[in-house]
Amino acid sequence: PDYSRLGQAPAPRVEAEFVPWDQRAPDLSLLDEHGRVRASGRKKKASATIRLGYGTGQISINGKSLATYFKVGSYRQVFLEPFNSAVKRGIAHYDTHVTVRGGGLMGQAHAIRHGLANALKKLDPANHPHMSARGWLSRDPRMVERKKTGRVKARKAWQWVKR
Repeated sequence: PDYSRLGQAPAPRVEAEFVPWDQRAPDLSLLDEHGRVRASGRKKKASATIRLGYGTGQISINGKSLATYFKVGSYRQVFLEPFNSAVKRGIAHYDTHVTVRGGGLMGQAHAIRHGLANALKKLDPANHPHMSARGWLSRDPRMVERKKTGRVKARKAWQWVKR
């Protein structure tokens, strides 16, 4: 430590000027050699890794198309929500490659949405207020409660018998 300044006034703090989210430039150090950004999302036991870049609208989820992987429309809708609220609306502007494992299909859809929101924020910082307002940038901390001994499930008790 530098003790030469003891008894002197502290050095003045230099405050960085605040730049609104919609005026910030993307951080180019986050891009890989193909111009894609990488992000991850989680929900319950599901974990998703997303590689997102500007492109023609190709979607790959574990090597399958969106309609093949998510056969139920509500799961596809959850997947598409971040694209519909991004600054550049629509999925046609982005190439998306997703690897997801663990959990059920609904948990996987929400994990992908979490990761896509983070990836869109990294790709274009102007997306941050849109994703943050909907709560997609924060991980849902709820997990399944463990089963306890002497119980049927986590909280359900055996049927009570009077005699």
